Amino acid sequence: MSQWPTWLDHSTAADHLCYLLSGWSALVRALGYQGLVLLIDEAETVGHAGFRIERARGFNTLKGLIALAQNRPGTDRLVRLVWDKNDQAYKDAHGFVHSGVRPLPYAYRHPTYMGLFIAATPVFQVAEEDWRAMVPATHRLILWPLLDDDFRRMTVYIVRLFRAAYPEVSISDVDADTIWYVLRRHLKWDGGPPHPRVFLKALAELLVLKRRYPSESWARLAETPETPRLLLM
Repeated sequence: MSQWPTWLDHSTAADHLCYLLSGWSALVRALGYQGLVLLIDEAETVGHAGFRIERARGFNTLKGLIALAQNRPGTDRLVRLVWDKNDQAYKDAHGFVHSGVRPLPYAYRHPTYMGLFIAATPVFQVAEEDWRAMVPATHRLILWPLLDDDFRRMTVYIVRLFRAAYPEVSISDVDADTIWYVLRRHLKWDGGPPHPRVFLKALAELLVLKRRYPSESWARLAETPETPRLLLM
């Protein structure tokens, strides 16, 4: 039992993490399913680490997971490791970091039966830390900034959700258009659409205020002291 791979918590243990996940994918496949799917959101936060080595460890883990999903040759074998003085870690011939405690191959075996979805905002500054180079252009889905009509449809959809959750509040699709114009004015839309999170937060707050003060107009609710300053930014 002591020889089983464990989920170590030190920064060079990406090989243990990937080995376990690929092993689970083989187990899931053996149970009759297609495989294991991993969803990673806000992957750009890996680059927010303050120290270069910490960032390198995070990017190495992302690259290892991508290699598993692609079934890259060699990831299921543990070849001779070389100490990289610059990165302070043992690396294999593919450049992947391995644990210095008990190194393991990145893949339990091939194929791995792993699917991987990574969502990230393209804010990477250092070329060697950009794991996107490992992902072919045909496997990328680029989401363009939301347009005015997108925010408008978003408003209608959320108003309908709010109406379903609180049927006692009288809000129609016509109100959704009014809300749209009110938020557009108070969020200073002339300089371009706001961040979607800012818009959604402001919309949610406005709907909650309407539930609390049903007789007030949307314009008045957007200007009341109870409304956080976010609506007026």
